[in-house]
Amino acid sequence: ALKPESGLSFTLKTAGISVIATWVRASMQTLSDLPTMLDYISGRLTYGVQLSEENFLLYGAAGDPNLVGMVAGAAAFAPPGTLPALYTQIDVLREAVAQLALTQYTASGILLNPSDWSAIETLKTTYGEYLVGEPRGLNPPSLWGLPVVSSTAVVPKQFIVADFSAAGLLIDRMTPRLIIGVQGDDVIRNQSTLLAEERIGWAALRPDAVIDGTFA
Repeated sequence: ALKPESGLSFTLKTAGISVIATWVRASMQTLSDLPTMLDYISGRLTYGVQLSEENFLLYGAAGDPNLVGMVAGAAAFAPPGTLPALYTQIDVLREAVAQLALTQYTASGILLNPSDWSAIETLKTTYGEYLVGEPRGLNPPSLWGLPVVSSTAVVPKQFIVADFSAAGLLIDRMTPRLIIGVQGDDVIRNQSTLLAEERIGWAALRPDAVIDGTFA
């Protein structure tokens, strides 16, 4: 018999590249007399850029149509099974993993706000035993065999479970870099401008590979 044929359909889309940047002013004497100050400022600016990157990759950039976050177009959480009467966040996340599996995706990670992950880690049995992990343990955060990443970029009470390899592609055109320059009459004022910036984009391949939900 003839072997079954598969088919793929594609839709032409454009994934824009966005610039994430921040800057600060500093005197040339400060940068010259305190070399460690330059390292400190550079580190803080780069951290700020990367913190903004987390938020933009999740929710997109307001006013920037080029950068659409992975939550846009995500599938809403709809538990395929019946949650127990006294369910916890752990039960909800397991249902989200099952929801992905039923649509032929394999969950690869869970994103939570730090406050919600803390609430999960401190859940106890009626005997006072921790349900998740051991307080003295050094194992990386995980749940249902999946890595858990807690980030302040995630809105409190929100959870994101996804097959990240299928969901999209991070386009990293320029990693964070520091630029020091002068403008206008900066030279006669002994001033300089320190700018940290990067260029990134998010190409959504399968938006439904992301489950977006809220804890009740």
